[in-house]
Amino acid sequence: QGWIRLYRQIQECDIWDDDEQEPFDRRSAWIDLLLMVNHKDKKTVFDGKPIVVKRGQRITSVRKLADRWHWSVNRTARYLKLLEELEMIIKESDSRRTLLTIVNY
Repeated sequence: QGWIRLYRQIQECDIWDDDEQEPFDRRSAWIDLLLMVNHKDKKTVFDGKPIVVKRGQRITSVRKLADRWHWSVNRTARYLKLLEELEMIIKESDSRRTLLTIVNY
């Protein structure tokens, strides 16, 4: 119940970016997604075109997330599918990118 304030600066903490390259667990990956998404609408250029990535969204790829979390691409895809089934995210993908939208946190 309730909420806590968690600053994105936590990602700069020594234990967050462990030198041992320890894989994330599912809870840590969820918190990482929450920290990665925009906290306000942001204009950016993607594929040579200006776009707006809205609050609660992030453009990434399954491969980038897998590298970040030290998971396989298949494990990462299954995890994102689970989050979709739990209605926590909306995932829109094409051959160049994945747009994640956090919808329930």
